[in-house]
Amino acid sequence: MIIAEVKFDPRLAWSDGFYGGLISGAVVSVFFMVTDALLRLPIDSIYLFLASAVLGKAAMNGGWLPVALGVGMLFLLSAFGGMFYAGIARRWPGLAQTPVSTVAGLIYGFFVWLLFVDVIVPTSGMQQTIDHPLWISAAGIGLFYGTTLCEYLANVARKRLARSQNSPS
Repeated sequence: MIIAEVKFDPRLAWSDGFYGGLISGAVVSVFFMVTDALLRLPIDSIYLFLASAVLGKAAMNGGWLPVALGVGMLFLLSAFGGMFYAGIARRWPGLAQTPVSTVAGLIYGFFVWLLFVDVIVPTSGMQQTIDHPLWISAAGIGLFYGTTLCEYLANVARKRLARSQNSPS
């Protein structure tokens, strides 16, 4: 009789960051839609803004294609950002432990916001759809993306560690 022994790696994986990024992207998306609705602005403005990096001024005409492209870009960028952070947290596991994960999420979220506002927007030629105050985008990306991502990864890391400690060695 052959018995296979499976070793369990409790560290975060790229897929954890991918799923965390998708969840965080959904949270950010809801934040911007609710904020735009409260400010009586078109709720698709964030998607048109993202689509303008590819379509240029043609994205401002609206329609389902630019909105769909913007939604896809939002989730793609969110997933990449999540995978990047999961790679960092895999190297330094303390970043995926509560309460450090909350502070790390705030710092990472604001870093992503600064990178987006100061590097990506100016170099990609994105078209301004509406004039959000900077604090709205900072809150959306810094608070809602960063903390959601890091708290999700902290939860995954905690469950994975408990599972590895309970598995027979």
